[in-house]
Amino acid sequence: MPKVRAYGADATLKAAREAAYGVAPPGPYKSLDFKSTDLSSAQPLGDDPLLGRGRNAQDPFRGLVTDEGQLDAPLDLRATGFWLTALFGDPVTTDNLDGTFTHVWESGAGDIPSFTLEIGHPKLVTPVFFRHPGTVVESLQVEMGQEGAANARLQLVAQGEESAAATIDAAPGTYVLKRFSQGRGFIRRGGAALAGVTGGSFTFSNNLERVRVIRDDGKIEAADPTTASAEGAMTVRFDGATLVAEAANGDPVALDYGFTMAGGFELKFEFPRVFLPKPKYAVSGPGGVEASFDWRAAFDDTVGTMLRASLLNDVANYA
Repeated sequence: MPKVRAYGADATLKAAREAAYGVAPPGPYKSLDFKSTDLSSAQPLGDDPLLGRGRNAQDPFRGLVTDEGQLDAPLDLRATGFWLTALFGDPVTTDNLDGTFTHVWESGAGDIPSFTLEIGHPKLVTPVFFRHPGTVVESLQVEMGQEGAANARLQLVAQGEESAAATIDAAPGTYVLKRFSQGRGFIRRGGAALAGVTGGSFTFSNNLERVRVIRDDGKIEAADPTTASAEGAMTVRFDGATLVAEAANGDPVALDYGFTMAGGFELKFEFPRVFLPKPKYAVSGPGGVEASFDWRAAFDDTVGTMLRASLLNDVANYA
């Protein structure tokens, strides 16, 4: 039976890559899993008061359109490759000839793709579907913990929002869900497991420039990537040496963040050149002492990139 009010449990998310920025493709679309999103457009009202018309307020004018928001998505064996392609551009894919494929993305590509996203509420008495052409992924944030499912937070920038009474694709493709778990996560230094890590996170950003030109609809003309950046954090049990010594001498280290699962499948983010600050630590009781590192990554001339993401799964391609 149709519902009067919208519920998140009934919401849908569909996405397709655009051939031209801001032009919604007819299909095919992918139905994607998500946890939450606040992607939505806003157009504020402004004031430009005139004198000689008394003390009462006059009509406001409409400002520029802003269509941005976050999307929390599961780190999944298959669908994560879709989001990594949106973040970095097309991967280099290797067929392992055993039913698995290795996909590799690198930061710093000259161009990244745009997508049309549709957030739908199909169970309403009057269904509504909000489409966001010209959606570009600005950043990806991943939190590492000790238990629970692994998730990522994406920052999205779109050109504008349109609404429709029917979905753009009634039969979208899907990815079979298989989530990564925090219990199978790892943080490595120089390829070896880093001991004593109690938590970590990283954020990669394309640092998009919202290109504003004179338009009669108030929307942006494009969202162009500028200088890519990556930074993160680690909390480790303080032992007086190890990372503390490396932070003190200023030498960069190589860090890997990632997850594994049964069958040898793996999602990995490699930072070949990471600089560590002098750590902050505190003694807060009789238990173990922890030190916190807020690190920054930089381009590595030998490897040829700042961040390399790889995904070993059973998807043939992400074109």
